[in-house]
This record gives sequence, C-alpha cells and structure tokens, in this order.
Amino acid sequence: MIKFFKRATQTNNIISAKQTIRIKALDVVEKMEKLNDHLEIIKNIDTNDTKEIYNKDKNILISLYDYYCKYHKLYAVISFSQILNPIDIPTIKNMDIKIIAKELKGLHKKDYETTIEFLQDEDKIFIKNIFDNLENFVDNLVNLLINIQSDIIITEKPPIENDLILERIKNLLSPNTIFDNLKQIESTYLNYMDEYNASKEIFNKD
Repeated sequence: MIKFFKRATQTNNIISAKQTIRIKALDVVEKMEKLNDHLEIIKNIDTNDTKEIYNKDKNILISLYDYYCKYHKLYAVISFSQILNPIDIPTIKNMDIKIIAKELKGLHKKDYETTIEFLQDEDKIFIKNIFDNLENFVDNLVNLLINIQSDIIITEKPPIENDLILERIKNLLSPNTIFDNLKQIESTYLNYMDEYNASKEIFNKD
C-alpha cells in the first residue's frame, strides 16, 4: 500500500511538472509571436528606424528562443520520466524510445521554422545554433536511454548492476531534479525580462 501511494505521488509530481513547463513555454511563445508580428511588418521597410527596431526585436527573439529551448529540454526529460514511472526493468525493455524522440523533434523543427521566418539570412544562424543544441540534447538523452535499454535486454545485467542502471535513470529523470532545473531557468528568465522594460511595452500591446 505504501509503495502504491508513493508511486501515485511520483506520477502526480511528474504530471504537475509537465503542465508547469508547458505553461512557461507558452508564455515565451506569446512573446515571440508578438516579436514576429513586428518583424513581419517591418520586413520590407528600409529606414534607420526600422533597422533599429529590427535589431532590438531580433536580439530579444534570439534570447527568448534560447529560453524556449531550455523549457523544451526539460519537457523532453519529463516526457521520458512520465513513461518510465515507476522505473522498472519490464518498462524499460518494452518502451520505444525512438518514436518518442521523433515526436519531440518534429515539434522542435516546426517551432524553429516559425521563429526564423522573418529574420534576415545572416541572423538565422543564431537561432540555428540554439536549435542544434536542443537537437543534440535530445539525441544524447535518447542515446543514453537506448544504451541503458540495450544493457538490460542484450547483456542481461545481473541484479546488482540492474539496480545501478535503474538508479542512473532515476537520477536523470527525478521530478525533484526537474523542478530544481525549472526554478533555475525561471529565475534567470524573469531576471532577463526585468532587464528589458522597454521591450515589455511591445509584449503588452494588443
């Protein structure tokens, strides 16, 4: 009975973390969409004022996209955490890691293409670098989990080594670790927004 309630609590924590991360990411998306609206309006206008506006909007957009990808990294981790809760040998053996990764990366690609739509070609590289970093993060996470899965399925690790493997996954996908990372990202994000009081006028416009 105690284990049941413990597992239920872990599941609730994971679901709560996932919902929180989704809300935070959507907040960043709303701001990026407003910046994209500005960039679209001034795209074909060539004046000193529009160049200044473009550079300001571009720099903020790049920073916001960076935070958006940080939230997506947490979302990727928590997606696996939700599937692997409770973490046990049969669950790991039977999960299709590549399908989960493909779904996540499909969303990342669409977000990337939307973000660069109204940027000048020479500025798209900044977003591309952040996007590539996100993709590499997901690839590394997937490779780690595939290797762990292979260790369990192919080499049939003895019970003691299995316990160590499961502990590695728990440390990586722990809801407490995810919430700690979320708090850190949220803190730096809020500090960043405080530094851009003028930009908030853009975000608050209808």
